[in-house]
Amino acid sequence: MNFFKKILVGYTGRIVLSLLLRTLRITIIGSDRLGPQQILAAWHDKLLLVPLLRRISKVPCAVVVSNSRDGKLLGALIETYRNTEAIYVAHNKRHAALNAMQRAHDEGKTIIITPDGPRGPRHKIKPGLFFIENGERIWMNWTASSSWKLNTWDKMEIPKPFAKVTIEFDINPPL
Repeated sequence: MNFFKKILVGYTGRIVLSLLLRTLRITIIGSDRLGPQQILAAWHDKLLLVPLLRRISKVPCAVVVSNSRDGKLLGALIETYRNTEAIYVAHNKRHAALNAMQRAHDEGKTIIITPDGPRGPRHKIKPGLFFIENGERIWMNWTASSSWKLNTWDKMEIPKPFAKVTIEFDINPPL
């Protein structure tokens, strides 16, 4: 993706997402659990609200995304946020991703992952995912009073404007 396309996609996505987030009535539970050098996991269908972390915590983040076309679009959005980097993972180079994640962790960054992404199966943790040393594992989950569910493998959820949303950070996975 060339530089101008990346900027256009990233900032357009950020503006649209920001407009939606401003309409939501949000309650946050467990934000006191957030800190540096953690591994934060969110199911693939709950990714849309992960950018709210930048409002809650100022800890630098590294987000693991697929090196696919869709992943690069997501990476463009991620990289519009200050102190946030995208770690691109090719499906056949997971060892390189693990090294990049360990480096980001050692730099004091919170690692953000989707344990069931990018291809599923939905809500099933991939084996070998939590190999980074010394990182507390925190799960982010949210529910909305009203939302759309896309017809995709992960049933991506999008809260409707003006919905009541509860975001919870917990040490236990939302199984």
